[in-house]
Amino acid sequence: FAEVGQTIINAPDAKVMRVYVDDEPLALDVADVRHWERTLDMREGILRRDLTWMTPSGKLVRIEFERLVSFAEKHLAMQRLTVTVLNSDAPVTIACQLINRQDGEDEYGGIPIRRKGASFDPRRTERIAERVLEPREHWQDGARSALSYKVRQSGMTVAVVADHLIDTENAFNARTLIEPDIA
Repeated sequence: FAEVGQTIINAPDAKVMRVYVDDEPLALDVADVRHWERTLDMREGILRRDLTWMTPSGKLVRIEFERLVSFAEKHLAMQRLTVTVLNSDAPVTIACQLINRQDGEDEYGGIPIRRKGASFDPRRTERIAERVLEPREHWQDGARSALSYKVRQSGMTVAVVADHLIDTENAFNARTLIEPDIA
């Protein structure tokens, strides 16, 4: 249990994968989703999502998403994203990011509203006034990106590393960017 002055902080997020078709972003809160299926295979430990999306310009897109955390190597996670434009040719952009979200910010920079009825947890806080994760190293090597931090008060360290593999028969461009809080 938490002791005086302790709280839960967010680790850097390695799950962000944004999809754009014809420069139109998939935003699930407003998207025209024609099919949605989510399954969790408890034996394999794989979460699967399968959706069909109609873009505002009329492109029908199937997106298959798989995520797992290794049973044997609990620090290891994997994501796979498959995007297929079903009724046309269209440019597809996939933006994968490692993001250090200070103070519980979402990927758009806002602070999410706490759910009503959530149980009290003394380790949680509304907002932390100062920077908690101090950047240590950030680097890229080909398709591998890494962000590492030291927790200001405890001195504990945390790092997030992502390897990207693009498997397509189509021509593609890959670009990278790295800063202390985003890769």
